[in-house]
Amino acid sequence: MADRTSPSAPQMLELDDIQAALLRKRPVPCVGSYLLLRIDGPSDGRQLLARLLPHVASAARWWDPPGGAWLSVALSHSGLRALGVGQESLDSFPTAFREGMAARADRLGDTGESGPEHWDTPLGSPDVHLVVASFAADRDALESLLEAVREALRGLPAVQLVHRLDVAQLPTGRTHLGFVDNISKPNVEGSGRPGATGRALMTPRTTAIRPAPAPRSRPASSFSAVRTSSGTSPRSRCRTRCAATAPTSPSANCT
Repeated sequence: MADRTSPSAPQMLELDDIQAALLRKRPVPCVGSYLLLRIDGPSDGRQLLARLLPHVASAARWWDPPGGAWLSVALSHSGLRALGVGQESLDSFPTAFREGMAARADRLGDTGESGPEHWDTPLGSPDVHLVVASFAADRDALESLLEAVREALRGLPAVQLVHRLDVAQLPTGRTHLGFVDNISKPNVEGSGRPGATGRALMTPRTTAIRPAPAPRSRPASSFSAVRTSSGTSPRSRCRTRCAATAPTSPSANCT
């Protein structure tokens, strides 16, 4: 994922092997859809990933994605198990990812009305194996990409859609909580974005983040959460589900 021949040398990321959602911002304005899938058979699950791969936008061609829309995929820990990943590799992931967000709700402040018992089914359960996130600048391009996903699912009965969440950027450019949307993406050294060389951007607090080495037992990975919320404050009721991403599986964030 990155060349680390010297701790002080500039980092070089393999952008063709990294999903765009990890390093690039969403289009503005945008519409999107999150499809949550359960994998009941490893063969069908692996076949689906192979079919989706040509549609996944890489960080190297963010401004020219396949079909004019952006698709990314993310796997949960139970999803990796459902695909037949070996136990040694499964055990190599961080505890927080292996446990999942429902098991760690107390630590995250998701208690009371925000507790897992109130989350929409199947969020927070082991049944969410794969998240397919799609974004586009308009609904026609989004629908074209979703049709490609539906085509990829045909003939694979061991992969089932268990939840769908459609999203769109508000015309105000802010989230429903009032925050400016799409500005939280960290600047990663070696990503090719302006200022991503370890120097400060705008202020001393916005230096680029250096990518960390991955354990030798598995490929480099990134972790994120798919989190939906309702209400008008950061303490509003939330339903969450943790997902992980491998070099060809990017993060999926939703507000």
